[in-house]
Amino acid sequence: MKISPAHSAGIPRMTEALVPHIVDHRASTHPDALYSEYPVSCLEYEQGYRRITYADLANAVNGIAWWLYRTLGPGQNHEVLAYIGPNDLRYPALILGAAKAGYVVCYASAISEKIGD
Repeated sequence: MKISPAHSAGIPRMTEALVPHIVDHRASTHPDALYSEYPVSCLEYEQGYRRITYADLANAVNGIAWWLYRTLGPGQNHEVLAYIGPNDLRYPALILGAAKAGYVVCYASAISEKIGD
């Protein structure tokens, strides 16, 4: 994604920006832009999809960052947090929120594989 200098005021060029800053920038300049669509029902797609905008994503990222900061304090030396859960829209929000709070997320799959057989 290339952003013209007029649109990039306040953040570095996209090739030099951190992903959380890109999300914040997108949310402030195009808050209603579509980030993703998520099924309303986990059983059938016919019920439609919920629109997730960049404003929604930025709000989730910031909420996670503040919760981690208040609960665990600021991350020191890129402390690692383990995440065991679904690989859905919560996952990118957690990764970006953790980065903002100074943490790194390690995605631990709930499905383990047998190694060495």
